[in-house]
Amino acid sequence: MKFELIIDSDNDALDAPSGHMEIARLLRAAAEIVLDGWEAHPIRDHNGNTVGEWEFHPSEPRGGIPRRDMNPVRFGEGYEEK
Repeated sequence: MKFELIIDSDNDALDAPSGHMEIARLLRAAAEIVLDGWEAHPIRDHNGNTVGEWEFHPSEPRGGIPRRDMNPVRFGEGYEEK
């Protein structure tokens, strides 16, 4: 699976000196919506303008590379195959 997030920063809310704060707010909002189970959603700035979108895409098998199912692990540890 692939996750794609696009934010177009060419607008007043994101071009302001505090634009980095708005980007952080947009990322937190997107994370909450992902946790709610959505698979795709538009991204809107604090003025209500659509400034991007995010979406999950199903993965296509890569030729010659076997896919592995991995369990989540902590940083620095190896992975366990199922």
